[in-house]
Amino acid sequence: MLGAQGSRRYLLAFQNNAEARGAGGLPGVYAIVQADRGKLSIVRYGVPGDFKGIRVPVSGLSQGYEGHYAGADPGRYFGNTTVSPHFPDGARLLMRYYNAKTGKGLDGAAAIDPTVLSLLLGVSGPASLPDGATVSSANVVALTERDAYQKFADPDERKRYLIGVAKAAADQILRALPAQPTESVLALRTATSQRRLLIYSTRAGEQGVLASHAVGGALSDTKNLFSGVVINNAGGNKLDYYLARSVIYQGAPCGGLPSHEAIVTIRLTNRAPKSGLSNYVAGREDHSPVSTVRGSNLLLVGYFATKGAAFSDATLDGKQALLAVDSERGRPVFTASVEIKPGQTRILRMKIAEPVTARGPVTTLVQPLVLPQTTTLRPGAGCE
Repeated sequence: MLGAQGSRRYLLAFQNNAEARGAGGLPGVYAIVQADRGKLSIVRYGVPGDFKGIRVPVSGLSQGYEGHYAGADPGRYFGNTTVSPHFPDGARLLMRYYNAKTGKGLDGAAAIDPTVLSLLLGVSGPASLPDGATVSSANVVALTERDAYQKFADPDERKRYLIGVAKAAADQILRALPAQPTESVLALRTATSQRRLLIYSTRAGEQGVLASHAVGGALSDTKNLFSGVVINNAGGNKLDYYLARSVIYQGAPCGGLPSHEAIVTIRLTNRAPKSGLSNYVAGREDHSPVSTVRGSNLLLVGYFATKGAAFSDATLDGKQALLAVDSERGRPVFTASVEIKPGQTRILRMKIAEPVTARGPVTTLVQPLVLPQTTTLRPGAGCE
């Protein structure tokens, strides 16, 4: 993949976790990376606006993809290419957009987020920005996912600044990391374990290897117990920088029938300040028919359950909640629309009827956002 048998080119998406998407965040700045006999170089940078007006097909992706994400219209909006937690689908869409724009094919796609840059800058050391400031392990997450929106009101100026940050960080990383292989590998291991570094190859043999490891970003096909919470921002803002999450999976009592019901509790808190944020960060783009509190966030909270599972009851803050029922790659997905005001905590609780044939331990999917998710797995009564 690094060009041992010939030059390769990949699209690298820098995901912005301040606006959540299934694979992590909205793909903002992107780069075209060339690999030639082990040497990596970046040949160009761009932004989602490069693909404005372009449509690409969403056919041929995973089972259930078209129906589940029809509302997001990822074939029309480049920013929604990573709406699914199954990165191979997002990677194929990223490449389709590039091909539709340029007529050129690619050898694969990858995605990283500012936390990956933080890990790698911790090895390489800080980089200098054109304005004389520095980007470092300590400030790159806040700089790109919070501060830039307060610093630049003009979106074009902000995009140029973010490209500058990405270029400075990438140049420093590519220059310094080869001399520190052990530290670099440890940083990349952390990034892949958190699903923050994702890679896809168009070569079937290479992709088969990638898909069997965390770096491939595949949605697990296990038929045993599974629990994953995937959030997509539906408000069109950057408030997910302040989103705190905890998930508790209370296992079903052991012994099988008559009861095999698990309880999943999802706790979401909007930690955004009630004042001081720009309209771009704290506003809403969903055209709500009712007035909303400034700084309120709107989330599509999807619960990816065990194959064959169903839900028997759902509540939001103790009141009955309506869930959309769908599926992706043969896995049921139960989705709630949740609005959260600044400082507010919402609690979504579901009773999940697990298949009696499904076994533990529970495989979990944890979406990489800015604030870490707290995940608690509790065995059912009699399972200890």
